[in-house]
This record gives sequence, structure tokens and C-alpha cells, in this order.
Amino acid sequence: MKEFILVWLGLSFITTGTISAAEINFRFYSEECSIQYDADIVPRQRLRVNGASIAQFYSFLEKSKHQSLLEDLNRQKDQFKLNDWLYYQLIIEACDKIYAYRTANEKSLLAWFVLNKSGLDARITFRDQQIYLCAYTQDKVFEVPLIKQDQKTFVNLSEINQPSIGQEP
Repeated sequence: MKEFILVWLGLSFITTGTISAAEINFRFYSEECSIQYDADIVPRQRLRVNGASIAQFYSFLEKSKHQSLLEDLNRQKDQFKLNDWLYYQLIIEACDKIYAYRTANEKSLLAWFVLNKSGLDARITFRDQQIYLCAYTQDKVFEVPLIKQDQKTFVNLSEINQPSIGQEP
């Protein structure tokens, strides 16, 4: 009986490990991308947009098995020789696929987490139940909201590629 329990526990562990592994495949410009990640980076609970919930969400991601996602994204960055802007676009595409059935706010928080873990300086702001992803830049940027914090300029990435008022989405 003890042997059966040990074998069953071993199989359960193997099955759990297999189930949590996930992969997304997508076209990034002209290249095929394959990104592996651990499915435990997708939270079970939905996000509320307030400071405490956002901190809890970040803490959840911090404790998750996010290393494989970061490694694959960095591998793609190196392979395609991406600059920071294209790397950001790769991250956004990956987050959109990983959180396919989640809200835009949750996708922004995952992107914020990945950008920071990748060594970039990203911040978030929120207002009226909307989260905005911002990143530090030394470039001159026009027609996009900017935020000054700690003597640095952060561009609101959430507003880039969004239709202007009166334009079709």
C-alpha cells in the first residue's frame, strides 16, 4: 500500500508539472516566435484597480514561476537583435497571448512586471478603473502623454497606437 501511494504521488507531481507548462506561438513581424511559460503566472482571481490589488498582483507574479517566460523573451530579443522598443512590442504580443482571456489592465500589469524584470524602468498609473503602462525614455516623444518622476521622463505606452478621439479603432 505504501508503494502505491508513493507511485501515485510521483505521477501526480509529474502530471502537475506537465499541466503547468504552456507555450504560445505567434508571428512577430516576419518571424515565428515560440515562448514557453509556466501557466501559474495566470492568476485565478480577477484584478480590482486599486493600489492594494495592484501590489498584490505584482507580489503574485513575483512568487510565480516566471523565469521561463523571461528567459524565452530574452532569447527572442537576442536572436532577433531587438532594440528596447521592439522588445516592448514583443512583450506586449506575448502578454496578449498569455492573458488572452484576461482584461487589458491585467495584460498591462503582466507587461509592467516583465519589463521591470528585464531591466527596463517601467511604471504604472491608474485612474477611473484604467491602468496605464509607462516606461522611462531619453528620446523626444511627441503627441503622447508624459509623466515626470524622480527627474525622469516616462512615456505613457498605453496611449501609443490607440485611436485618437473621432478616429475609427
